[in-house]
Amino acid sequence: MLVYDTGRWSRTLGFIALMTLFFVCGFPANAAAEENTLRFPPVTVLQGDTGTFGLSLTNDTLVTGVQVRFTYAMPGFHIHDVTLTSRTTGYDPPLWQMTSLDSGTLEVEVILFSQYGAAIIPGNGDILTFHYQTSADVAGSTSLTLTESVLADIALQPLAINVVQGSVTVCNQDHYQFLDIRNAPVQVWFTPVPEPATIALFAGGLLLLFVMVRKRH
Repeated sequence: MLVYDTGRWSRTLGFIALMTLFFVCGFPANAAAEENTLRFPPVTVLQGDTGTFGLSLTNDTLVTGVQVRFTYAMPGFHIHDVTLTSRTTGYDPPLWQMTSLDSGTLEVEVILFSQYGAAIIPGNGDILTFHYQTSADVAGSTSLTLTESVLADIALQPLAINVVQGSVTVCNQDHYQFLDIRNAPVQVWFTPVPEPATIALFAGGLLLLFVMVRKRH
């Protein structure tokens, strides 16, 4: 038999309703003025690859709820999962959805909330991890644009936010090459061939070392 904690579910639904209200109506004029910054990094990706990037939060006060909405426009770059980090231990798995807009832009919305009253302590670091996969023909670059952001304190009051936009850029794979040694990928960088003078200097050093070893014996 399943037993539901109606109080916790009520807080969850109340938080979602409150965040929706803030999205539609905007922040109250007395929103707290602490320094809180949400930041996306510049992300470099490869064709036909998988990886992760984070959404970081720098906060000066306890944060209990987060809701963000961001867009990007890059066919072949697909976000397929959103997970917690060490800063959001105790939170419920993120609620998230992706929507394709008429312009071809993809919009991602994420809600982060804890039924158990967990809070993100003041500090700096990733609060969400986004998992992505790229197609074999993905190319170009796009911005990760935070279009709407809400932070709530432990009293479910909104906090003032600064945002730093990110980007996704496909790396030029002509600059490196991969070898497979015992099923382990190894990245190899190719360096220029040494100049003749460098080779001569190196050979001279080896000859001198050989003569010294011979004298010792």
